[in-house]
Amino acid sequence: NNKIETLPDNIGKLTNLRTLQLSGNFISEIEKNRIASALPNCEIDYYDYDIEEKLAEEFKDFNF
Repeated sequence: NNKIETLPDNIGKLTNLRTLQLSGNFISEIEKNRIASALPNCEIDYYDYDIEEKLAEEFKDFNF
């Protein structure tokens, strides 16, 4: 987690990039779409590994 919110506009110049790990950062859906458009051949991981802890805390008082 680097607290990244955006990537540089010239990210699309990385035409040989095949994977990009951005998990745990604060990237909006609009920015995710922009990155995906700029890197159409790249698999991008946005998974927030901390979300499980956040959800557990949020719903700790619920009985499912």
